[in-house]
Amino acid sequence: MGNPDNKIKIKDLPFRLNFVLEMDNDVEYIDPKELYGKYYENAKDKYPDSTKAFTELGWKPTKSIEDMIEDYYIEYQRLIEVGHFIDDILTEGNYGFKE
Repeated sequence: MGNPDNKIKIKDLPFRLNFVLEMDNDVEYIDPKELYGKYYENAKDKYPDSTKAFTELGWKPTKSIEDMIEDYYIEYQRLIEVGHFIDDILTEGNYGFKE
């Protein structure tokens, strides 16, 4: 379930991460067709519709995208500290998780 106020384009997310985490990482755009082939099509709207949760359950979002980025980063750091990730997540071919 998502907060409708947290809608962000994928291309803008790295800049938001840099801002929230006070980092200055370079951002490189890679055309998805280069990665996935010429038939790749990007979905027009990938945001979940939380209307029913609002109206039928009375659910309301409580976290901003900035809060969520900070929470995920803290959890990621914790997982590294307890050894759930390897040092170089891309070279091992298992996306960083120890088997």
